[in-house]
Amino acid sequence: MAVDTSQFARTFQDRTHTFYITNLPIGHVGPIYNLMVRGKRGNIVQTYPAVEYDFTPNNLNLNLGDFIHFQWTGCDTNPAGNDGQGTDQTDRSNFVLLKSNNGVNDGRTNYPLPINQNGVFGDANTQQSTDNAFKMAYINQYGNKQCASQTDTNCCYTLEQLQNQHPNDANGMANDVQNCFILNGNNANYFDGGLVKMTSGGTFAYMSSRNNAFTNRSQKGFVTVSSALSPVALAATVVGSAGFVAAGVVAGGSWYAASHPGSAAANCFSNVKA
Repeated sequence: MAVDTSQFARTFQDRTHTFYITNLPIGHVGPIYNLMVRGKRGNIVQTYPAVEYDFTPNNLNLNLGDFIHFQWTGCDTNPAGNDGQGTDQTDRSNFVLLKSNNGVNDGRTNYPLPINQNGVFGDANTQQSTDNAFKMAYINQYGNKQCASQTDTNCCYTLEQLQNQHPNDANGMANDVQNCFILNGNNANYFDGGLVKMTSGGTFAYMSSRNNAFTNRSQKGFVTVSSALSPVALAATVVGSAGFVAAGVVAGGSWYAASHPGSAAANCFSNVKA
């Protein structure tokens, strides 16, 4: 065997990772699915042996009452010069729902839904749904703080402030670390969107607006929510309903026993407090 034992202990590429599992929220009922991002900045050659940006799972199927935990990591130290949008060397991703294609959510469009029509986060046009859609789109950059002036730091520039900061310089605007439209915010390489309960059925196509380059680089995915209740949520509903019915039976029986002391019910419920 052509074996060189002096090479056995060498590590050429360390790809180990660490992850943490937190406790469930108190009172939580229902399965939780992680929606994450894989891949890195660059074209197919530059990212090898990894892949270009993609969501994982790319097609997520779940039921009403299930939860999605939106979370992903990025990077600020990719090799300089790798293809991609936004500040060089940075990985960023967000979650933006797409308009349907003639009523069909096939993911072939590149137009985002208005931020107040994002039904995957609950009933569209509600404040909670709109807030969640905004959070997923802007990934909490600078704590969602908007700059009061062009001299402010650690905040998001408005479009007017960006244009004034970089007159006739599209490249300067695209690389400005305070350009939150393109997800350039400092320290935004990790995003935790929290748990979101699925309360609306349907198929929802979405993209990362930063990395959808209208060419061979397209970061998109699907969330399909079945109209059936999750088995866990259904079991909880059944148990809760049974408990309510049982409480009604006990209360009714105790009342009847108290008003009919000589009945058989009085013997059964004599020691039960309504």
